[in-house]
Order: sequence, then structure tokens, then C-alpha cells
Amino acid sequence: MADERDRTVRLGEVLRAYLGEGKLLGAAREHLVAALWPQVVGDWYARHTHVARVWEGVVEVECDSAARAQQLQLDSAEIMRRLNARLGEPYVREIRPGTAARPGSRKPDVAHGSRGYVSRAPTQAELDAMALTDMEERWIQDQAAAIPDVAVREVYVRTLRTQLKLRHWKLDHGWVVCSKCGELYDSNEGCLQCRLG
Repeated sequence: MADERDRTVRLGEVLRAYLGEGKLLGAAREHLVAALWPQVVGDWYARHTHVARVWEGVVEVECDSAARAQQLQLDSAEIMRRLNARLGEPYVREIRPGTAARPGSRKPDVAHGSRGYVSRAPTQAELDAMALTDMEERWIQDQAAAIPDVAVREVYVRTLRTQLKLRHWKLDHGWVVCSKCGELYDSNEGCLQCRLG
């Protein structure tokens, strides 16, 4: 057990070092929380819940019934502790259980603007169809080369690919780079990063 904890802490340090420079750390954490969810919560929760959205340490979880959402609320402190232990840092600060409109339904992962506008998010098929340049693929492989654990390296590579594809998709769909903070934002919403300060 101590061996696994040491490896998790080292992994967290490696990921922070590689992702921190490119502003991908937050996005990588979000994807890792969703990827780790079934392992951390166990089979029962994995069958009846799924991560709908992760943002700024808040994990929104859809449950297939109100009773399960209530149980998840009761178990959330322990689940947060386990998630943070796997991440190697105290990233998750809140779990927000809710119920899906029908079992197995999934709400789109979208950002909500201040005027009620909802940004469109890409489908998985749209992201899968996007190709990265050879230079981007080489950069991803260079970033992942220092991660000794093969499974972790594969998750890291998938996360970086997804983030680069998402950036391309946003630029292709009218998102712009904020002149103040450098983040991408939907031109119909304004920059969320600047609004939050």
C-alpha cells in the first residue's frame, strides 16, 4: 500500500511538471478524475453513476436515482479523499450528486454563460475525427516519455491528444483567444476566466 502511495505521489509530481507549463494541468486533472471514478468508487457506484462534468475541483455526478444521489452525498467525503489520494494532491473539493433525466442519460458537458447562453460542446465523434499534426504528435510523445508506468503514460497521452483536439475544435467553431489572459472562450459568452478573476 505504501509503495502504491509513493508511486501516486511521484506520478502527481511528474504530471504537474509537464502539464503546468502549457495550462493543460486543469484539463488533465478533469479527465483523470473522470477516468479514475469507476476504480475509486467501486463496482456498485460505477454501475449507477457517472461523472457528468469536472471543473475547478467540483465533480458533478449523475446518479440513476434520487436514493443513490443521496447515498453518494453521504459517501462523498471518503470518495473525495480517495480521488485526491490517487491524484496525489487535494484537487477535488466537492462532489455534487444529481439525478439524470432517465437512467443512463448523459447531459452534455457544456459551460453556462452569464446570459443563459449554453456553449456547444463537441461530440466524441467530432473529436475522434480531428487529426493532429506530426509535430503535435511528436510533442505529445516527448512529454510522455519520462512517465515509466505504461498505463499512466497511455492515459496521459490520450488526455493530451484530447486537449489538443478540443483546442482545434474550439478554434474551428468561433472560439477566440482572450487578449487579457490568453484562454480560449466562446465569443458568445465572453471570457469565463476573466469573469471569475
